Amino acid sequence: MLKSETIKNSMMLKQTQIDKREALTRKLADKLKDEDNKYDKYEISNISNDVRISANKLDDLFNQLIRLNEQYKKQLNVENVPRIPAIEELLNKWEARYKEHIVDLLVEEIYQNEKLNRMYDELKGDKYTLKEEDTTIEYKMLLKKNRAFRMENEYEIRIGHDNKELTKFIAYSKENRRANLIQQVTKVVGEITDAEGLHFGYDSGINGLVVGKDGKARVETIDAGGYNIQCYHYRVLVKKV
Repeated sequence: MLKSETIKNSMMLKQTQIDKREALTRKLADKLKDEDNKYDKYEISNISNDVRISANKLDDLFNQLIRLNEQYKKQLNVENVPRIPAIEELLNKWEARYKEHIVDLLVEEIYQNEKLNRMYDELKGDKYTLKEEDTTIEYKMLLKKNRAFRMENEYEIRIGHDNKELTKFIAYSKENRRANLIQQVTKVVGEITDAEGLHFGYDSGINGLVVGKDGKARVETIDAGGYNIQCYHYRVLVKKV
């Protein structure tokens, strides 16, 4: 299922919640009319409070629907960008490289864990557990290195152990890289007519020359910071030449 369809389903669910909340708010408001004088002033006060609470919840639901609608429009823009063979080839190469990177991380994880476990068993010997005073500087350094490695690569290691999550992340990344690149280039030189001059730069960023209906542009992908895969991101710079 496309992400836009998931958002659309959420919008339909939110609208159902709004309809129910509107009906409840109207029902409470009708009680305030109290045409038959069924309620005393304390009950009226409680009903008024219930109306305010229900109205606030209704406002929250409307705001959530507005945000979902904005997400839906943005996602449609991402999904509807054209598929340009030269760019698709680069994205497929990026996918292959990224999968190799994940495999390398998992191999390194296994290597470090096995080395750490062997040293732990050697130091522990016949004891029930390994105490702090029985460890060595080498073991402590190895443990520190292992923790730093896992912290730095936490997200990638996690999705590496979950093929479904890895597939989802790669699809999401390709989709957004494609949309970001094409939308940025289109703003500068119009519809892309030739992307054969694009290539991988540093860290799999897409660089090079691209031709559009309104001229040529140079594309440069730069590191925009972040300490891990979730925060780290790229910026695509496009300058007309």
